[in-house]
Order: sequence, then C-alpha cells, then structure tokens
Amino acid sequence: MWTSIPDTLFTEPIASVIRWNLLLGDVLSTVAVGFGIVWENGPSDVRKVADRLVLWGIVAETLCSVALFTFDESVSSAQQSKIIALETRIADRYLDWHSDRLLKGHPSAKVEIMYVEDDADSSMLRLELEGVLDRAKWPRESIPIKRNADPGLTGSGPPVGVTLLKRPGAISLAEAGAMMRIASDVTPPSPDTPIVVLWSALSRSLGFIKFSSDRSNELDADTIRVVIGPKQ
Repeated sequence: MWTSIPDTLFTEPIASVIRWNLLLGDVLSTVAVGFGIVWENGPSDVRKVADRLVLWGIVAETLCSVALFTFDESVSSAQQSKIIALETRIADRYLDWHSDRLLKGHPSAKVEIMYVEDDADSSMLRLELEGVLDRAKWPRESIPIKRNADPGLTGSGPPVGVTLLKRPGAISLAEAGAMMRIASDVTPPSPDTPIVVLWSALSRSLGFIKFSSDRSNELDADTIRVVIGPKQ
C-alpha cells in the first residue's frame, strides 16, 4: 500500500517528519518494553502493567519498524524512478545498427526525413536513419525544418519526438491496426507494406512513435514522411 502512494504526495520536509515520527515511535516502544521487563518482578498490580507494556510495546515496535522500512523503500523507489526518467530524457536517441535488416527483403517506399536542424539529437538521429535506409536501399530525402514548422507538415503542433506521416487516405485499416500493436510484437510485421515495416524497425529501437496524416497535401501517396523533433 505504501509503495503505491504517489511520490508527489511527499515533499522532502514531509518525508522527514514522517520518518522522524516513526523513529520516535520505535524508540518509545523499545523503552516501554524495557520498563515492562524491569517491572515484571514487582507487585501483582505492577506486573499487570508490565505485561501490557511488554505486549503492546513489542506490537508498536514491530509496526513502527515495518512502517519505517516500507516508507523508506517507497521513497527510494520513487527517487530511483525520477533518476531513470531523467536519464532517459537526457540520453541520446539511437537506431540499432542492424535496423536495416528489418527493412531488407520487404517492399520499400521513398522516405522523406524532416528534422529540426537546430537540435543536435534530432540531427544525429536523422544521420542514423539515413544510414539505415541507404544500407537497406530505400530511397530517401532529408529536409531540415524549424521548431515552429508548419503543423500541416509535421502532423500536429511543433515537431516533438518521432512521427510517421502519410497522405490522408493512403493507409489501410489493417496497416493502422498493425502499427497500434507492433511496438510490443516480436513477430514479422503484417501486412508486409512499407509503412508497417518501417514503423516496426523504428519502434524496436526508439519505442513509442506517433503517427499522423500530412495535412499539407504535398506528400505523394507512396511516400512516407518521418518527422524527427526534439525529445519529448
């Protein structure tokens, strides 16, 4: 239960207060047990109090110790998640060197690569994609764009992450369904069409990839546009 509490609920001051209260409870419980043991040799009425101190002191000590351990674990887990998320955001994106093997032997199409030219990571990812396409012998063209590029060209809004686009109506329901499940699918892409094959190859290296339609009406029906923007 403790580990399911959102880490945003506990700021550092609140976490410190909770931790110190649990420590205090643990110490007081230990003291109560100690007094109970000492008083066990006293008169009968004192022994009754001593028995209760020992019993409830042990219970309280156990509860405080377990709560303190679980709380510290949940805070540590939340901090670790933040570190991993930060490392993921600042890490460079890259394509597996052998991604071209996922394209070879499948139907190909021209790929139009649009990338944000003033973003170093986008430019590097563009170079890697060019290499993959060249080794797979897929025709391609690269076009630099600005961060405030026409949303009609990039799908929707400023270019962020990686987006695949095709001309409206140029993708079938079977292709759309395949791309919705393919990121976690290890079987060969089906249907065996250029957009599905390319989506599969890129997803296996980059994870989540968006899909949209070219609203500029400048894209040929057989061309796939890959928009590479800054990381999300």
